[in-house]
Amino acid sequence: MERFEFTIGDDVIPYFLGKQCFDDIADEIGRIGTVKSFDKIIIGCDEFVNEHHVPPFRDALIRKGIPVVVCVTTPGESHKSMASLDDIAQFCLQNECSRNSIIVPFGGGIVGNMFGLAAALLFRGIRFIHVPTTFLSAHDSVTSKKQAINHTDLKNILGTYYVPTAIMCNVSVFETLTEDNIRSGSGELTKNAIIFGGEHLAILEPILDRHQAGLKFTEEEMLELMRLGIKAKGSLLRDDPKERTTAIIFEYGHTVGHALELTYGVSHGCAVALGMLAASYISNKVHKCMHDVRRVHPLSLCRLWFGNQRYLFLDLDNPDRPVLRLNTMCTQMGIMTDEHRAAHDVLVRKLGVVIPKAPIASLQVRMAYRRVA
Repeated sequence: MERFEFTIGDDVIPYFLGKQCFDDIADEIGRIGTVKSFDKIIIGCDEFVNEHHVPPFRDALIRKGIPVVVCVTTPGESHKSMASLDDIAQFCLQNECSRNSIIVPFGGGIVGNMFGLAAALLFRGIRFIHVPTTFLSAHDSVTSKKQAINHTDLKNILGTYYVPTAIMCNVSVFETLTEDNIRSGSGELTKNAIIFGGEHLAILEPILDRHQAGLKFTEEEMLELMRLGIKAKGSLLRDDPKERTTAIIFEYGHTVGHALELTYGVSHGCAVALGMLAASYISNKVHKCMHDVRRVHPLSLCRLWFGNQRYLFLDLDNPDRPVLRLNTMCTQMGIMTDEHRAAHDVLVRKLGVVIPKAPIASLQVRMAYRRVA
């Protein structure tokens, strides 16, 4: 496995990346125990991962003499909840979790967030090791201190900042991912290509172009894209570990994206892709964004990923699907109020040139949603 030193603020986190490497991951977990012993590993996963990937991973740990128990949750954004967090805590305590136990979130971003938050809360903080099983989580959510659950129709509203002991990724598990999941992970990488430009666009576009008939990357392509995503996050989180100043640019497309994700169930990366399309419309209207941004958004987001599919689902005035209200409350930079009728969001003037706190009027938001629809 390759090893990267991923730095978030003052914390240096080892990131191990490889293929067909469950035995290597078990070895690294065992080595963590030589620094500070642990009494058991608690694997946290959803039902799909439990069926398809837990057996070989658990067997690799058992072969190394590592005690293992498995906590299984129900998949889906609606289960990223207080009730699920309570179930996880109960399972851990009923299975004699202690201050010396290690939680291993083994799954996508939802599993990583819930079990990461559980690790932060149990005994006021125990160790946890991310082992992501989705393309998106492996280069995006696990490379962060943010651990959270949803509440009151708001995404990631209850949580904390807590650092994993290590991150270990076996890209071979991506073989079971659907094309939609690969699109979702590609959405965040395209976001990086737009906000950074340079090598992030130069490496990503040829790989996407080779797979226009269907997104099914090879393991080598996965490894290359993973390195690219890890590099993007590491470039800013060293100096902005809570992603509130310079690293806020990673929220590009997320205001509209989170609202669509919560309202219509669009997968996270695809929702962010649509959010970027809406943001690029606002950028063009307000800041006259450059031609390269206008080219990359429709090329990469619409033709390449969604083909001829159109998301004709936006009923902006439907009280049962309050996408505009959620858009307001999902913004990372401010809340739209009746008094000011404006929020702030991340916009892009041209590839690699970001406006991190651009004011946006409510009418522009509504027009951007209609543009996406």
